[in-house]
Amino acid sequence: MSSVGESRWSQCPWAPLRTLVLAMALSAVVACGASGGGTTSGEDEAPEEERPADAAPAFGVEFVDALADGSRNETACVQQTATAVAKPGAVDLVFVIDNSTSMLGEIAEVVRQLNRQLYPVLEAAGTDFNVQILTGYGERRRVRVCVSEPLGGGTDADEDGFCDQVGTEPTQTPLLFHKDVLIGSNNGLCLLLSQLATGGLADRLRPNAIKNIAIVTDDNPNCSLPATTPGGAVALDQRLAPRSLARRFEAALQSIAPNLFGASEETRNYVFWSFVGQESSAGGLAGGGEPIGPMSPVSGRRCEGAVAAGQAYQELSIVTGGYRYPTCGAEPNYESMFRKMAESLNEQAKLPCASSRSPPRPKAKRWTGPRSCSSSRRPG
Repeated sequence: MSSVGESRWSQCPWAPLRTLVLAMALSAVVACGASGGGTTSGEDEAPEEERPADAAPAFGVEFVDALADGSRNETACVQQTATAVAKPGAVDLVFVIDNSTSMLGEIAEVVRQLNRQLYPVLEAAGTDFNVQILTGYGERRRVRVCVSEPLGGGTDADEDGFCDQVGTEPTQTPLLFHKDVLIGSNNGLCLLLSQLATGGLADRLRPNAIKNIAIVTDDNPNCSLPATTPGGAVALDQRLAPRSLARRFEAALQSIAPNLFGASEETRNYVFWSFVGQESSAGGLAGGGEPIGPMSPVSGRRCEGAVAAGQAYQELSIVTGGYRYPTCGAEPNYESMFRKMAESLNEQAKLPCASSRSPPRPKAKRWTGPRSCSSSRRPG
C-alpha cells in the first residue's frame, strides 16, 4: 500500500460551520491548516505533542465561537476570503456496527435512535440524505440489526423502535441500504474497505455527497486485507500507534475510492464519528455525557465494560472534525450523539457552494475537510 504523503495530520480539523450556513450570504470558504511534504512508512512513531485546546489556529485561520444555540463551536475553522451562497447539497452516512456478543445493548440503542433522532431531524430539514448500514441482519437478541419504519423497511406496529418480524434478508428503502455482513470486534474498518473495493457499498454512495462514517464498537481495529485489494495490501495492526493506524486506514480508503472520500488530505471528503469504549466527556467511566468534540485529545481510558478505548477511531474523528461518544452503560443512551450527528448532517448539506462544483481553495491554505456540494435529489 502506498505511504501517506505527509509528516503530520492537520492541526485544524474541519466540521460543519453552524453559524455561517444560517445566513443567506456567506463570506467564508472552509480552509483548515495542514502540513505538507515528507512521507511516513506506516511504522510505529514517536507520539506527537497534543495541541492545546486554547492554542491559536494554524495558518492564520480563526475559530468561530458563537453557535446558533449560544454554545462554543470548537470545530469550525474558516477563512474570510470569498463570498458564497448556501445551496442545498447531499450527505451520505455509513454505519459500521460490531456484531460481537458484548454489543447487545449498544445495537439496540443505535437502532432506536436511527428513527427517534436521526431520521426526524434530517427529514424535517428537507436534507438530501442516504444511510448505509454495514452489519449483520437479524433479530436483536442474536446481536443483529433490523431497522424499522420510517427509515428502514421493517414494520413496527407496537412502536417500540424495533422490527416486529425479521425476514430472511433486509428490506431496502430509498433512504436506507443494509448490507448484511457480520462485523467482528476488530475487523470493521477492513470490511468497510473490502465492501468499497468490491462495489458492495461504493455503488450506493453518491460522488457529490459529503460522506460520514460512523463506527460502533467497544474494541480496537486489528485486521488486514490481501495484496489483491485495489491499492494494495492493508495492515491495520493494533500494535501501531493509534495515529499511524488511522493514517493507514485513510490512505487505503482514499486509494480505493478517491472519487468518494477524496484522494488526499487536501481533498478529504468525509467526517468520522466514533461510538467507542472511551471515557465520557466528564471523565466518567460509566458512559453517558455529551458528545466529545475534535478539540478534545484522544483518551486512553476505557469506560466500564469496554474492551478498549478505540484510540485509532478517536484519531480519525479528531482529524476529520467528527465527534466521539462512549458505548458503555447498563442501558446506553445515545440520544445526544445522534442529535449532534443529525444537526451536523443538516449543516453539511448547507455548505457554501456557488454551484455544483467545489469552491476554489486559497493558494496558501489546505483544505482538510469535506468540500463537495451537490444538487442531486434524493433517489426514489
